[in-house]
Amino acid sequence: MIRFLFLLYLLSFYGFTQNIPWENYVPRDRRFFPIVRLKLVVHILQKTDGSNNFQNIPEHIEAIERVLFHAYSIYENLKPLNLGKSEYIPDSRIRLIYSRDQIYFHQNDRYNDLSCIGKYGSCSSLMQEIYKELVLNNPKQDLNALHVFFGEGDEAKGEACGIGCKKWCYITGAYKQFLKENNFWISGGLLAHEIGHNLGLYHTVFKKKPSNDYCDDTPTYPENPDCWNGPECSNNMMDYNANKDALSACQLGRIHYFLSSKAPGDIKETILKDWCIFHSDSLVNINSYEEIILKGEYRLQGNLILYPHSTLNVEGILHLPQNAYILLYPKSKLIVNGKITNLCGDSWQGVLPKNKKKQKLKEQVILNGKLENCLNQP
Repeated sequence: MIRFLFLLYLLSFYGFTQNIPWENYVPRDRRFFPIVRLKLVVHILQKTDGSNNFQNIPEHIEAIERVLFHAYSIYENLKPLNLGKSEYIPDSRIRLIYSRDQIYFHQNDRYNDLSCIGKYGSCSSLMQEIYKELVLNNPKQDLNALHVFFGEGDEAKGEACGIGCKKWCYITGAYKQFLKENNFWISGGLLAHEIGHNLGLYHTVFKKKPSNDYCDDTPTYPENPDCWNGPECSNNMMDYNANKDALSACQLGRIHYFLSSKAPGDIKETILKDWCIFHSDSLVNINSYEEIILKGEYRLQGNLILYPHSTLNVEGILHLPQNAYILLYPKSKLIVNGKITNLCGDSWQGVLPKNKKKQKLKEQVILNGKLENCLNQP
């Protein structure tokens, strides 16, 4: 009975996540999508004698960081898609952050051998054991980080703990590629791909078979021939190809939805909450005669200013950091059908007029929704 209920829960979770309006979370306007920093902790799985993987020496640390930085740079500098019908969005607004003092080396013959991904199609059971032993049972480890494991196997493969899952992902073959030709880009692209699963993405094509990724702007097989390299081949991060350096608008929408406060999964717990802190250099301006509708969730890091004749319609959730304010110039309009709040439990200053004597905020603010944690109500 318990197993049946758990299966029913998984099916309902799976079905629910496919009907989300991803369009509302696409990071087209950088003003409303500050950088999201995803915390990584890195684990190098050696054999018991310390062999068969990177060593804790400067040359190898630099090689590990080249793999990590290549994955970082893909998310920062997306390329146009070779295939599909998506608009081009050059920056995912996702950054992978890590530090040298959080690169750990472990010695265990069984943990080093992740060839199960080739033999059995998955190393999930072994990885759950590894995660429990090396992370959950170690009080020094950060449970609110994505733990990236470098193991070895017959070829470059990888796996993630699930869609929207924060626990782990792994790649194999990085050390052998380093020894063979100092190659870091294949492993870096593979790591970006696996983190894509953690962030909420499915395969677009898998082994020359159609694969429903719930995005209409990514082609599946046979429109996507699932080949390795060339202009006729995909360069989508979630395919298997030489580049893995592009994402569609829908894929980016899925990512930012899974990082929002109401999304299923727990990958959102791995991001730095620097949006809780007020940043004076993160001012957002809505220019005169601009009309903006916000339907998703947006975490601003500073003040928001509406210039004359501009209109902002908040239909989703807009976060303002502690002590931030929304400043309305004369003849600007703020419409709240959703919610403006502080998601960190702090107070923000509220909605203020540019000219207290000449402006009547009740004429400029249409409040059908909520202003929460707000010190100054209009």
